[in-house]
Amino acid sequence: MSSLMGTQVAYPLLYLGGFNPWASLPAFALTLLSVVYLLVRPMWSVHVHLREAKTALIRSTDAQIRRWRTEHPGQNLPDGAWLQISFLLQFRTQAMALSEWLFNLGLALR
Repeated sequence: MSSLMGTQVAYPLLYLGGFNPWASLPAFALTLLSVVYLLVRPMWSVHVHLREAKTALIRSTDAQIRRWRTEHPGQNLPDGAWLQISFLLQFRTQAMALSEWLFNLGLALR
C-alpha cells in the first residue's frame, strides 16, 4: 500500500521537466502491480470457497447421473426418464459454466 501511495505522490514530480515515458514506466509498473495485488488478495479466500463449492456441486450432479444410469440400464425407458436425465445434464452444464472469481475482467472491459 505504501508503494502505491509513493508512486502516486511521485507522478507530478516526474512531469516537471516534461513527459518522459521511460522515467514514468517504473512507477506505472509498480502502481499496476499494487492495484492487481489489492484486487486479488481480498478475493482469494472467496475464490477458494467458490471453487470448492463448484467442485462439490459437479460431483453431486455426477453421482446423480451415475445413479440414474444404474437405475435405467436399458434403451426402453419409461416416460419422464429422459426428462430427468435432461435436467441433470443441463444443471451440470450450467454448474460447470459458473465463474469461480468475483471479478469478471471481460465484463469490466465492456
